[in-house]
Amino acid sequence: MPTLTPKQAQTLTRAIRKSPRFFLRDYLGADPWHTQISIIESVRDNRVTTVRSCHGIGKSWIAARTAAWFLMAYPNSVVVTTAPTGRQVKEILWREFRVAAKKAKYKFPGKTLTTQHEISDKWYAIGVSAKDPDNFQGFHADHILVIVDEAAGVNEPIFEAVDALVTSANARVLYIGNPTSVGGTFYDSHRSHLANKLHVSCWMTPNFTENGIKRCEAIDCKLPNHPAEAVVEAIESGREQSPEWKIPRPHLVSVRWVYERIFKWGIGTPLWDSRVEGEFPKSGTRALIALNLVEAAMTEERHAEVKVGPSRFGVDSAGGGDMSAIYHRRGQKGESIRAWLTPDTTAINDEIEKLNPTDHLTQVKIEAMGLGIPIYDAAARKVRENPHWLHKIIPVNTADPPTVKDPGPGEYEFANLRAEMWWQVSRLFINGEIAVPDDEELKVELSAVEWYLKNGKIHVEDKKELRKRIGRSPDRADALVISYAPVDGGDNVLVLENPESRRSTPETYTSGLLGKQF
Repeated sequence: MPTLTPKQAQTLTRAIRKSPRFFLRDYLGADPWHTQISIIESVRDNRVTTVRSCHGIGKSWIAARTAAWFLMAYPNSVVVTTAPTGRQVKEILWREFRVAAKKAKYKFPGKTLTTQHEISDKWYAIGVSAKDPDNFQGFHADHILVIVDEAAGVNEPIFEAVDALVTSANARVLYIGNPTSVGGTFYDSHRSHLANKLHVSCWMTPNFTENGIKRCEAIDCKLPNHPAEAVVEAIESGREQSPEWKIPRPHLVSVRWVYERIFKWGIGTPLWDSRVEGEFPKSGTRALIALNLVEAAMTEERHAEVKVGPSRFGVDSAGGGDMSAIYHRRGQKGESIRAWLTPDTTAINDEIEKLNPTDHLTQVKIEAMGLGIPIYDAAARKVRENPHWLHKIIPVNTADPPTVKDPGPGEYEFANLRAEMWWQVSRLFINGEIAVPDDEELKVELSAVEWYLKNGKIHVEDKKELRKRIGRSPDRADALVISYAPVDGGDNVLVLENPESRRSTPETYTSGLLGKQF
């Protein structure tokens, strides 16, 4: 790796500042695709650059190299990078920075550490977690760049702290991420004339464009509302396996990946909108639980933070091609979610019998409607017949009236118990008080459910409505919500418990949540 003289270094700095493309290709020896070049050039030319994109375009790759470019282009500059979690800062963006520094054609001045590159006391880049606004205090420079990776997952106080950093004339900001949340600074930046807005969908990436795979607009679609017709044709006709098929960028999003998401997620779901189309979810403010909140609840950090308590199981019984599901949590920490096609109620009863109660506080909450009624009856018989079974069996009829009869001045009533349960669980996501298993199907279902007001009451769309809209029933999500059902369950619900478990205390369900509804 050649060493430069001071004069050569000055010439190189001017060249890097003028041409980020030169820096990426000739200094780093990297091979960016055209949109990655557009992103770094936008940071050069604009005070605020905001990028909403699909999955797998190399967002963190270019964000890390943009940090390196800014540092090398402006002596005595400061770069601050952040992301929703410490793991994302360390293991994703800064891993890319370390790789870029190691593979560069020319030696980086200074020293690269785990989440920091320091050239001098006043010339450095650093990665900080977006957990605390105080992490952003004390950074000052004539040239400063702040990069917010996975920006939709960052809390608003952090954006306020970032804004306080970039007061100088030569400051730059880069917001980049999947558009998973409707609302907040990242969302607003794509509607502001103060930012240069870039959008990247999977259809714009090389593995699609070089194979002629285009998004089918509604007017041209053979099937109604099927923008991925060309994807289906390419895979199911076998064209993807032909010698003519090109994979110019193996590390970028693939046509097959998108094909699989048609069936795993469904076209038009929030996950499809944000991860494939690179757009903010069309459901917008109708979504009860925003996708970014679901993803935050699935992180390792959230699982380490939430309170652990007695075991609760939620059982959602289904037939007619839908899945039955059992959700297990301990306190607010989700432990597991299982779902399977059940030919008859015996199979579900067998699964309930296999549940392993940890103590006398264990509760099994069963949706006692339709197919769930004989399942609850069988479980209740098991309690009566086995004095050593520690389960408390609780039937839940989601069509029952809500347990909250008078929510208070200025607040809305719930249409039924289902609406109340879903609404209160959504508050746990909003307040960051719940951790759930990292399960792709659960993510789809939780983020797809919508709510609406009718006759002055809060309604949550039922299974039939959701199945019609996205082609699937929210079985896993319903099992999760059922696990949070109120113990008393309203006037029509009888709690049946083993006499051995009477030392348990009732679970307070709505305490502390109603005041946070709006």
